Amino acid sequence: MPTKEERAVEACQEAEKLNNAGMALTRAGDFPRAIDTFRDGLSRLRGLPPSPAVKQAEAALSGNVAQPLMRLGQLQEAAVLLGRQGALAEEIGNAQSYSNALNSLAICYLQAGDDKEAERLFEMRLPITERLGDRKGEGNTLNNLAQIYVQRRQYGPATAMLNRRIELAKQVGDRRGQASGLVNLSRVYSETAKPDRARTSLVEALSIMRADGDPAPARWRPPWPACEHAASLPQSENPLGGLRWTTRT
Repeated sequence: MPTKEERAVEACQEAEKLNNAGMALTRAGDFPRAIDTFRDGLSRLRGLPPSPAVKQAEAALSGNVAQPLMRLGQLQEAAVLLGRQGALAEEIGNAQSYSNALNSLAICYLQAGDDKEAERLFEMRLPITERLGDRKGEGNTLNNLAQIYVQRRQYGPATAMLNRRIELAKQVGDRRGQASGLVNLSRVYSETAKPDRARTSLVEALSIMRADGDPAPARWRPPWPACEHAASLPQSENPLGGLRWTTRT
């Protein structure tokens, strides 16, 4: 007869396997099956003693099931799960998991149209990423905050954040992040009537994508009018969400 501790270890192992399967399904775009798989993993943890290992597993599953829920527009349930992830991460002292929960929760609020709460959560995350030395996470948070400022037409802080985001991406070799930051900076320059700077940023972004083997149709046009003179530059059918503003995790 296995002990409680042995049952807990076995349940955590089963939950981990289901978590990995759910992540694979999420990457494949099969969101309903991913949600069911993550929920199955969470069900294996119910009734177990709240050890750090059990809390860690529950935090991971809660955060991961929120991602396909957000993709399907089930934002309220996703927010509850992300709040649970954050609370568990705080309890066990997992700063990276807590940082991830804040970021995803901020994106959830942003999708729901609450940019003030999203801004608050992104700003909470920023110093955590700095303390962790998570420069990619810091850059993505700056990118997401810049999105909010551009929507408010606060172009000064948005430009500063995007320039910092691009620099951080260079430091960690995040070429996709660098290209994304340059595209977003191009939009800022476009909206502030600086077409030459907009074109320069866009050309640099597309050069990075070309160098990374990103195929591109010749007739692509950027999604803002002031950059239409760069229309002949190639890029793929749908990189970086169609080169529109996208939040980054």
